[in-house]
Amino acid sequence: MFLPEDDFMAIKDTITLTPSHGLCTGKFLYQLLTHVELPKRGAAQPFISKADIQSFLVPVPPLPEQQRIVALLDQAFAGLATAKANAERNLQNARAIFESHLQTALSSQGDGWIETTLGEVCEMYQPKTIGLKDLIPNGQYPVFEANGIIGHYDKFNHEEPQLLTTCRGVTCGAVNFSEPYSWLTGNAMVVRPLEESLDLGFPELAFRGGISISEAITGSAQPQITRTNLSPLSISFPSSVDEQQQLVIRFRSVAAEAQRLTRPYERKLAALEELKKSPLQQAFNGEL
Repeated sequence: MFLPEDDFMAIKDTITLTPSHGLCTGKFLYQLLTHVELPKRGAAQPFISKADIQSFLVPVPPLPEQQRIVALLDQAFAGLATAKANAERNLQNARAIFESHLQTALSSQGDGWIETTLGEVCEMYQPKTIGLKDLIPNGQYPVFEANGIIGHYDKFNHEEPQLLTTCRGVTCGAVNFSEPYSWLTGNAMVVRPLEESLDLGFPELAFRGGISISEAITGSAQPQITRTNLSPLSISFPSSVDEQQQLVIRFRSVAAEAQRLTRPYERKLAALEELKKSPLQQAFNGEL
């Protein structure tokens, strides 16, 4: 079926489709469009044109069959929605336990704690970046952004592991540790203690709960963090490196337990998303 001209209305960046002529119901059309992949144009900025949608062939059974399919899909998706809500709630609870332990550790400041700014105790810089086209599939050294490894290269620019924070995009402020002998890209900000009086692991604690990272993020369409914005942020830490290391050990133990608790719920959410595709495929393959 081709949907006729009168069924389309373009409003700014939205194309509205309105079923007409008794061909199909709105609910069936909605479920159908979540199943099919509409043709897109453009690489840098993909878009769907009105003309392409008008010429796109879609299967449309008789109205009674549409109503039966929609009723079955509604029932299946209601069950999936309940399961997803339960998994999301359990995931949030598990994460809350971790955040509570971290806040308790960082707020229990005794005698001898130092309060200063991040710029006073840490060196911060963005390494020379390389593009995806420069990556070498069988390269010897991992290439890191703050979100993790993005490929391999035949050179490294850091021998020692480094604490990284994302400085561009929606994950601004996320932290990670690189591996020894890695190439770190300019999409990550390296945060490295200037003196031995600050353990490398303690700034990680601060970034995860003791520093107001949101104050350093600028831009809405393309959030970013700069060294200038990070430097004045307050950081508190014990003057004793041993005490810092004990807090880091405790934090990593709690983090490992939190990951153990959250991993099953993350897997379940991913499985539920995949499961949602199954009744759609069955419906539009005539198997329901």
